Amino acid sequence: MKNKWNKILNELSYRVSTGIPDLTNEQHLIKLWDILKEHNWNIDARVELLKNLDEAIGKVYTKKGKQPKGAKLMTGPRGGLYYYGDKETGEPAKPEEIPDDEASPEDESGKTTKQEIDKAIASDSTNPERRITNDKVRQEFLDDEEKSDKEKKEIREALDAIDELPELTKDNVLLLTARAHLYGKRDNAGFMKNSLGIVDRDQILLNKKPLLDLYDEEKPEVIEKEVRKVRKNKVSEKVVSETFDTLPDGLKKYLMSGGKAGSNLDDGTNIEDKHFIGYRKTDGSITSDVNDPDIEVDENGEKVAARGKLPSKERGLLLWRIYLEQGGTCAYTGLPLDLESMDLEHIVGIKNSDKGDVTEQDFLNREHERQQVLTHSRVNQIKSDLSMKDFIEKQVEPLSEKSKEDFEAIEKAKKESNVIKTTSAQTAMRQLDEVTYSIKGGGSITQSEIDELPEDERPELTMTDDGVPKVKEANLGPNVTPDTLQSEYDMEDKRFSEIRNTLLNEVDNKKDKDKVKKLKSKLGKRIVQGLGLPGNLPGDRRTNKITDNDNFYRGFVSTMASLPNEKRGETKQAWKDAVKHCSQKNEDGSFKFKGAEQRNEFRKVVRSKVDIDIEKYPEWRYKDENGNLV
Repeated sequence: MKNKWNKILNELSYRVSTGIPDLTNEQHLIKLWDILKEHNWNIDARVELLKNLDEAIGKVYTKKGKQPKGAKLMTGPRGGLYYYGDKETGEPAKPEEIPDDEASPEDESGKTTKQEIDKAIASDSTNPERRITNDKVRQEFLDDEEKSDKEKKEIREALDAIDELPELTKDNVLLLTARAHLYGKRDNAGFMKNSLGIVDRDQILLNKKPLLDLYDEEKPEVIEKEVRKVRKNKVSEKVVSETFDTLPDGLKKYLMSGGKAGSNLDDGTNIEDKHFIGYRKTDGSITSDVNDPDIEVDENGEKVAARGKLPSKERGLLLWRIYLEQGGTCAYTGLPLDLESMDLEHIVGIKNSDKGDVTEQDFLNREHERQQVLTHSRVNQIKSDLSMKDFIEKQVEPLSEKSKEDFEAIEKAKKESNVIKTTSAQTAMRQLDEVTYSIKGGGSITQSEIDELPEDERPELTMTDDGVPKVKEANLGPNVTPDTLQSEYDMEDKRFSEIRNTLLNEVDNKKDKDKVKKLKSKLGKRIVQGLGLPGNLPGDRRTNKITDNDNFYRGFVSTMASLPNEKRGETKQAWKDAVKHCSQKNEDGSFKFKGAEQRNEFRKVVRSKVDIDIEKYPEWRYKDENGNLV
């Protein structure tokens, strides 16, 4: 047994980031689960083991002389002092409640599984609890260990719930939950990212008939029937809730806002608090389980939908349920979903107008779990509000002409263009001074403060999709002038020209060539964003780009660079004032300015405070009350 555990734990030590197995760490437990599976442990044995590890719950770690009267102080295999008792109140356990884990060292058969593991871990010479001699530092280590009890309990509760599932479903839910713990961050950036690959094309064409049946001209009852086929795995609300609680915070945050459809319909109807978040139960609570027998029904016998604003935990539970019910696969391609790039798909798009203007009732019918599935982001973005027939005929079938080599050329184009994008971000950062970065998890820090800290004490910064630190506030460097900026612009444009020419020689499809031709430098915009200024304006459903013309941003930055350092802050403030002006709302909550009018107002406000050379930067012209360009 000892040799077996040493082998398993040695493998576990290679797979965990710290190199030291920690059986109170949920991610270490997930990795242990995988290793045991590789060692051919059946699922019942694996579940039983993780339940046995729950022995640690009930141990109250303390210091010598700090335990309450009547507590039996014990020394753990890793040097920690503890007694058995109530972890919340600290009250010691009764003698009969204390587990008998003092087996004789000579009697290996009497040892529990937990003791075998503890002994194997304790024998590891790299174990910090055995190596830490400083009492204060050791106690800090034990405090950190105790803080993980809540996470450990959530894992145990989830395993208890999963154990009630049928064998096949049980293994699948465990695998999907383990996969979720590898979640990084949403991956939405990249040139041509939302283009279909060869496997996407083949799978969608292979599934053409069932996909057309799924849509079926917006017949709600037919759509729901087909959705249930896609979401065929049955899981209880208990499993959904308890596995959701164990998920990484970043994934929870995304799920709780997934599929948000904006604040208003085109006719101005406010839908901000009308997103589907589950079903209302007779006791007033909300469930994501359509089969719950206690769901309230209306006078027509219809199950009552619960609706509200996003983000909400109820929405998160709903999307996690859909993910589990789909078995972690894309509803349209059947391929495994990437959690970092999946979207909630409305079978009939929220803004689909094939049958006329979208009414509030249309929205309520479409923003409902009975017509929602999860797909790859690229599929969702390309389908958008198209009908399934239009999506396949206009976006998928034309790809039949492409060869494997064509798709490989596109992949190469994506990679090369994204390398340039990162270079542009770094060039933009070189133009800045007095930079303040956003710290991951909250707060900010200046570059000078970072430089003063030892490397091992520097905080982790929030990164942009381009792989550079996110700037909260900055100024142009004191030595940056219009001439030095123009030199950077010229070099940047030359690089983009060379890569465009290279890519155009590698793609043949007209649509792909058009995309490549649109590949242009965004150096001006990146400098503006680096100054802590937004490149977009708020909108009712989506943000409104101020412009796609980088010369617009270059004009603003160059104008700022032409001013004395003490005046440059006034230019930044003008931009902020313009954003605030364009963010005004009407009494019904809709934005006062929309679309082109909003962009026009932005130019007008900035121009009233900043003297931009219109001859050199005509993109800054705006229309006056009479429609004349100024």
